[in-house]
Amino acid sequence: RLAWFEHPDNPYQPWIRHDISRRKRGMFDKFIPLDLDDDGDIDFLSTRGNSLPYDGVFWLEQIRTKEPVKSFVQARKDDSKEMGLSDRKID
Repeated sequence: RLAWFEHPDNPYQPWIRHDISRRKRGMFDKFIPLDLDDDGDIDFLSTRGNSLPYDGVFWLEQIRTKEPVKSFVQARKDDSKEMGLSDRKID
């Protein structure tokens, strides 16, 4: 299971788990953590079906901001619905 934990406003409350991966029909989604755009932070590359808006191959990008951001964003969503794959080696 892949998840991230949100720090609560009250330090005496438990952290809140947010699942990123899911189990569907006995299978787990595949996620590859990798700095895809060489900006110094980890992004996620994955495949997934039947779960709009993230069907097919998708890239979730961390965006650095001065204020906290609750989630990853779908990378290059506004630029293009299609993105060519790189020949970059992924271990």
